[in-house]
Amino acid sequence: MRADPAADMYEAVGTSPRFVRLKTLPIRWFERPKIVRNHWRRSALTAHIRMLAGNITLVPGAGAGIPARTSVAGWLLAGVFCLINLPLAFGYPVWTLFGLFPDAVMSGAWWRVPLHAFVHVSMYHALLDGLAFFSLLAMLPESAPKRGFILMCSVAGAAAAALFDPVTWTQGYSGLSGAAHGLMGALCLLGAMDRQSSSTLRAAHAVVLAGTAAKCMWEAMTGSVVLAGLHPGSVGIPVVYSHAGGFLAGVVSVLILRIWCLTRG
Repeated sequence: MRADPAADMYEAVGTSPRFVRLKTLPIRWFERPKIVRNHWRRSALTAHIRMLAGNITLVPGAGAGIPARTSVAGWLLAGVFCLINLPLAFGYPVWTLFGLFPDAVMSGAWWRVPLHAFVHVSMYHALLDGLAFFSLLAMLPESAPKRGFILMCSVAGAAAAALFDPVTWTQGYSGLSGAAHGLMGALCLLGAMDRQSSSTLRAAHAVVLAGTAAKCMWEAMTGSVVLAGLHPGSVGIPVVYSHAGGFLAGVVSVLILRIWCLTRG
């Protein structure tokens, strides 16, 4: 007789004792039952893709795995966000040091590329973007490649701002709004395509997805932010094209992952 009856529910994946396959979980659209080949087991990125593409979980008590490390990374990210915006409370325009100015980046100020999304023009701006971004990040499934989503949506939002809005070249661009719109698109598309959810919940995700897409399209066409007059604090000069760029990146990222899973399955 086995000491742990729950052990029958699991089977090992690869050589690591921390990654196992839960036999009893249903197979969703992003899951595939086959064990990933050895050459896809070497990096953190492919580990995230394995967890998204396969029915992978952690044995209780087996030690920390990708979800635990992702959770710690999330808290560290929130700490960096608070620390880098703290000078705003004393009136220091920190966005001038870390905001995205394309000319400065091309002159060698490379640090502006990874940090521009986390700096803001006011405490209100930081609070508004931070609450939206970290709330959406917490709602994403643990198996989703969150760091990949953040990177794709932030870069796409900045690229759209630099390409389509001349203000970015003169006043700069900063903030998490592009990344937040991308996470919204990814989260809603994942929910709309989840066959294990109820039809009502899938429809709700689809409605929010369509509404966010319409909002981004309207902003890109008019050049103004929805409900801009209701902000009680300063948000600088909104660069609306970053919203559309981040949203498209989030949606496309989910579609690419789905195609990858289907073709690999």
